[in-house]
Amino acid sequence: MSSGDESAREEQARSNLDALKLSSDEVSKFETAFKDPAFKQMFAEYAAEISDPKNKAESDLYLRQLEYENKVESVYGKGVQLVIPAPGFVVKTADKTTGRKVFVNVCHTDKCEDATSAKMPGGLQWSVPHTLGQAHEEADKAGVACTAYDFCVSTHTYGLTQRDERLRTMVVETAIEAVSRAYSADLDTTFTLPKRTFVGDKPGVQAIKGDKSA
Repeated sequence: MSSGDESAREEQARSNLDALKLSSDEVSKFETAFKDPAFKQMFAEYAAEISDPKNKAESDLYLRQLEYENKVESVYGKGVQLVIPAPGFVVKTADKTTGRKVFVNVCHTDKCEDATSAKMPGGLQWSVPHTLGQAHEEADKAGVACTAYDFCVSTHTYGLTQRDERLRTMVVETAIEAVSRAYSADLDTTFTLPKRTFVGDKPGVQAIKGDKSA
């Protein structure tokens, strides 16, 4: 595995920790663990394993079963919820460094917090709570390999994107920025919106910590 791949996976892991809203003590323990070469090797092997399509499908099925049986907290800890996103719309862009085509699936769930805005000098400043899934390898309509990511917002926020073009653009820009930051990528901010609801088989299961209703 190249150092670039390793750095990207570590950055994604840290992003996932942020999404789980862990305590500072919990985050500190993970940060310390990443300094251990043995742990980094174990994590690299785990990341490679879950990236395999067959293993990913099996893991996804297992997580969906836990959700169905209400066993998520008993396995992953108190306050952790699994998110099974619904397809929404697709963003098409590209990695400016590699030229590889990239799709961002904007999905939605009622378990994410709604987008909020605050009045600031010059206009409104928006915050878009979201979760971000692992990259998955797909093929475009011509059969050319590409990369897809699942970016999930609240169902209410998704509804706003269907009624307001400016809000849709804001969510798309947030999604592109989130993927670029989490995967140390340089995605083109120029995009198109193909007439598709999802690129891939179906949205993968994601995890969040916290209860929206709390």
